[in-house]
Amino acid sequence: MTLIIGIKDGNRGCLISDFRITNVRTGDQSDIAMKYITFDNRLFLTMAGKTVDLLPQIQEQLPSTMRTLTFENVDDEEGPLKNVLDIVFRGKPASYDSPMIGVYLDQTSNSFKMFRIDTRFEGSNNTWSFRYVRDADFQSEIIGSGEILSLPEFFPSFGPLELLFDNFSNGTYDTSTITNTIISNIQTRLRSLGPSVYSLLGISPIMMPVIIENAHLRIEGNEYETGYFNNEGEYTSANYSIERRREGEAILINHDTGESIPVYPTNSDFAPSNNQNVTFDPENLTAGQEYRYFPFTIKQVRTRSAIIRFITMTRYLAYGNNEFPVREVIKRQTLSTNICDTSPIPEIPLLSSVEITEWDQVDLFNTAWLEENLGPASKLFRIESTPSNGSTISTE
Repeated sequence: MTLIIGIKDGNRGCLISDFRITNVRTGDQSDIAMKYITFDNRLFLTMAGKTVDLLPQIQEQLPSTMRTLTFENVDDEEGPLKNVLDIVFRGKPASYDSPMIGVYLDQTSNSFKMFRIDTRFEGSNNTWSFRYVRDADFQSEIIGSGEILSLPEFFPSFGPLELLFDNFSNGTYDTSTITNTIISNIQTRLRSLGPSVYSLLGISPIMMPVIIENAHLRIEGNEYETGYFNNEGEYTSANYSIERRREGEAILINHDTGESIPVYPTNSDFAPSNNQNVTFDPENLTAGQEYRYFPFTIKQVRTRSAIIRFITMTRYLAYGNNEFPVREVIKRQTLSTNICDTSPIPEIPLLSSVEITEWDQVDLFNTAWLEENLGPASKLFRIESTPSNGSTISTE
């Protein structure tokens, strides 16, 4: 459960986190948590999975490091922070095995460190060990069930996520713009895996941006106006915001419905039992039943000067105990024409008996091929007339 991403480039970076917590006993899910703790205005720790429950205990132990925890040793595997983790994890079962990402702000040097800690249960002697990705080696890390984003086989129609991270180094955009662009791309990737991805992976549809520059860290409040086309070709829009309230708290507001949900840091004051099964989904990304796609479908769209047809292939890949649809456009063909009476056509499945491997040899505008592979549905793709100035076909 959980999606947390940490990115660092020089003296700026960001953290991206979802708001969802899952009760492992009941399965209840609520979008009410900012999964972090702070210490002495210099240490920021966020965790994934069941170990979020341990954040208040870590916070209680951190004052013991007031004089010993420094910018130099915060990411040292034998430093004071490791001693705190030893105390908190002692006697905990293997189910608490999960990573965390930390940020340390140093006012003296006007800089910060970002690091990752992986907890590991050593079953042979029932102890815990801690492996660090130190600041010097830290570029980008994803923890929690959201690690699916780092697996390119689930997103064949997208470029590497790391390419978006490179925007930090080119200096063209400010940190906030880059962070929100990454969030938008993440939401698009998750949406491609179907509406159940959020409940199955325990990730909220809305993400929290944390901006880090020099020795300053802020949880950013924003208002968002978004929109996209759903599987039925309908345009959906939403207007919502993440608003900062008093120190350490925020509120999620759906401006279309008036719904508001307070969210809180997972420190010692956090009380999830007071707000169960409250989810925030202003874009209705989790709405509707999961659709089982056919292996191959054909779809047509219309522009002013062309008819475009696509073949989409769907495979189902396993991730943990679940499987998700992975969809990829494997053929695109365009007919340049001035015919204006051809309507958009939704996705139509190819007959299940069809097995085609040489897609580059297929003509998606060939009437005989359409009749053979679509049956009666081929009539939807019939072009009744030929323009007087002729047509041209291009394949991609």
